[in-house]
Amino acid sequence: MKRINQLTWALSFLGLSSLALAYAGTTQAVTQNVAPNMIPTLTPGFGITLTGLYLQPSASGGNLTYATYTSPTPIDSPSWRQENTDPKYHGAFDLGLQYTMADTTDQVKLDWMYFNSTDLASATSTGTDSVAPPYSFGPGAQFSGGSANTSAHFQINNINLTLDHLINVSSNIQMTVFDGISTAYLKEGLTSSYLGNTHPTGSPNDLTPFDITSYNTSEFTGIGPRLGLDTAYFFTPRWSVVGEMAGSLLIGSIKTTTNFRTLSAGTTLNTTLANQKNTAVVPEFNGKMGVTYALPLNTQGSVLTLQAGYMVVIYLNGITQVNPTQLVPDTEDDGVIAIIADAQTASDLGLNGPYASLTYTF
Repeated sequence: MKRINQLTWALSFLGLSSLALAYAGTTQAVTQNVAPNMIPTLTPGFGITLTGLYLQPSASGGNLTYATYTSPTPIDSPSWRQENTDPKYHGAFDLGLQYTMADTTDQVKLDWMYFNSTDLASATSTGTDSVAPPYSFGPGAQFSGGSANTSAHFQINNINLTLDHLINVSSNIQMTVFDGISTAYLKEGLTSSYLGNTHPTGSPNDLTPFDITSYNTSEFTGIGPRLGLDTAYFFTPRWSVVGEMAGSLLIGSIKTTTNFRTLSAGTTLNTTLANQKNTAVVPEFNGKMGVTYALPLNTQGSVLTLQAGYMVVIYLNGITQVNPTQLVPDTEDDGVIAIIADAQTASDLGLNGPYASLTYTF
C-alpha cells in the first residue's frame, strides 16, 4: 500500500508539473509582447517512436503477501510478521506511430506498451519459529519449521489511439490536448508453495507433514475513452522539457481463479476455490516528466528526437483475488483444503520507472 501511495504522489507531481508549464506559458503570453519563437515548425508526414522502459510493478492492499512468519511458536505469546514479494525493475517497451496532418496542428497517434515480469521470494524458518500460509497460522494452527516460496508474474498490454491537437500558447510553450480510445490487458499470476509440519489439535508432540501449492490468477481485459494533456516548454528550438497527464476509463471483464494442490502420503488432490468472471470498470491514470532534444536531419523536415524521463501508471482496482481467511484445523496435513471462510479483495496495479524514447519523423 505504501508503494501505491508513493505512485499516487508521483503521478500527482507529474500532472501538476504539466499544468504548471501550461500556466507559465499563458502568463508569459500576457506579460511579453515580443519574444523569439522557440517552437519548431512541424512538417506533415509520419513518425515512428521506440521507447525503452525500466519499470517496477506494484500492487496494493497486501496483494503480494505470500506467508506469515511466527516467532516464537509457543501458543502463549506469538509474534507474527508478514512476508511480502518485493518486485524489482524490469525492461519493457513501447512502440508508437504518428501522422501529422497538413494543417501541422493535428496528429493521429497509435502506441502499444508491453510489460512482462516475474519476481521470486522465499522464507525459511529457524529454531522454534515457523512459516505458514497467510490463511493458516497462529494459535489455532501451529506449525513447526517450514518454508515458503512464491513467484509473482505481471503482464500488461496497453494500446492507445488518440487524436492530438497542438496549441502554441506562447513563443516557447506548446500544449497538446488529446482524446481517443484505450484498451488494456492486465494479468497477475501468484504461485506459492509451502512445506512443513503441523501439530494436530490435542497432539502437541506429534508432527504431520504438509505440502501445499496455491495458484492465484487475475486477468482483466477492457476498453474505453482516453483524455489527456501534454505540455512542452522550449528553451531553444531543439531543447525542451515536457510533462504529461492522461487517463482512461476501461470497461471490460475480470477473470479470477484460485486453485490449490495438496500432497499427502503420495496422493495429490486439487481444490478450486474460485473460477469467476465479472464485469469491471478500471480507471487508469498515467503521468510523465522528461527532457527532449530534437535534431533536424535535412531541409525536407525529417527530425530525430530523443526524450528521457520518468513515468508512472496506475490501474485502479485492476487486480482481484479470492483467498481463504480460515481453514478447518488439521485438514491440510491430510491433503485437503477445507475452507471455513474466504474473502475477495481488489488491488491497484502500478508501474513506475525511467524511460528513454527515440522518434524519427519524416
